[in-house]
Amino acid sequence: TLRVGALVAMTGTTATVSWMPPAVAIYYAQPIAIGVGLFVGITVLMVVPPFMAFAAVYHRLARLPAPLTVLGGAAAWVVTEYLRANLWTGNPWALQGYTQVGVDHVIQVADLAGVYGVTFVVFLANLAVAEAIAVPRRAAAALSTALFVLGAVLAYGRFRLAQGDGNAASVPVTAVQGNIDLGAHWNSDLFGRNLDTYLRLTDQALRATPSRVVVWPEAAFTFFLETEPLYQEAIGLVLRPHGAELIAGGPQQSAAETPVYHNAAFLLDPAGAPRARYDKRQLLPFAEYFPFGATALLRRTFGRVQEFAVGDPAPPLPSAAGPAGVLICNEALFPDRAREAAREGAAWLVTLTNDTWIGSRQFALMAADMAVVRA
Repeated sequence: TLRVGALVAMTGTTATVSWMPPAVAIYYAQPIAIGVGLFVGITVLMVVPPFMAFAAVYHRLARLPAPLTVLGGAAAWVVTEYLRANLWTGNPWALQGYTQVGVDHVIQVADLAGVYGVTFVVFLANLAVAEAIAVPRRAAAALSTALFVLGAVLAYGRFRLAQGDGNAASVPVTAVQGNIDLGAHWNSDLFGRNLDTYLRLTDQALRATPSRVVVWPEAAFTFFLETEPLYQEAIGLVLRPHGAELIAGGPQQSAAETPVYHNAAFLLDPAGAPRARYDKRQLLPFAEYFPFGATALLRRTFGRVQEFAVGDPAPPLPSAAGPAGVLICNEALFPDRAREAAREGAAWLVTLTNDTWIGSRQFALMAADMAVVRA
């Protein structure tokens, strides 16, 4: 039973995280073997144990009456996903609930129970079918239990969708992706050229479709914005004629004697001046911080920045489209950040990420699904 759990864990992770080894090799400028090694290490440490635990638990649950087997099995699976998402540094990638993005009536239950509530429904339905096939005499009880829960979820989804928000104002927002090569991000000789790419695309977009807010991705600024008045002025020359604000990501340096760096999101007014800032709070292990101390092999140097610090709590950015709750890159994988922004009064969520360099459509689509469930 434990071997089956381990095999399923390795197989499923390979199918959903195949992008990781080449991405690691590109990001850290290391051989592909380093990417494979990190992939195997993370899988064995963070994914295999919860799967093995589930296999052991379900082996016992299968002896119970069919309704208790499928309900208990779905609950046990949710526990394994929760543990995987929160133990160690947290690995909430590819939770089953995200498969239902686009099935609007099902995912509404996420506002009550998060993505784990959606996972419960998905796994319950699959367990019921598996029970019905494996033990036909238990089919009626297993399937009727799943249908009852699914019916309740669909009814709730219909109720929530019918409520809608007819009073919400519509504010045009423009998103710009410069697709800057990773190797050019921190080359000081290319700072102006990289910025010009975003300014040119933004000007074209605003001329075609006027917008109140423009959004650039994480690390669109490859320099320290707050100490570059000329770059701020250049941004204002593009934004001011359209009366547009800009939300964009870049590094921030504290004024302390020993500088501390943050991965930040800035709100700029139409003149190009920073009005507000959000500093990332859920850092990415082995990229923005190193949980096991110094790892010279994986410690890339981006200008002066080698490691970021966790940001302090901050209110939503006061944008023209309403208070904006910001999630930077992997923060969209964690429900806590989105809930925190909503409690602080966020009217909408902005996910800043810049992962075109990964080159994986699978990664991009799955990451977008996670951001949808956060909303």
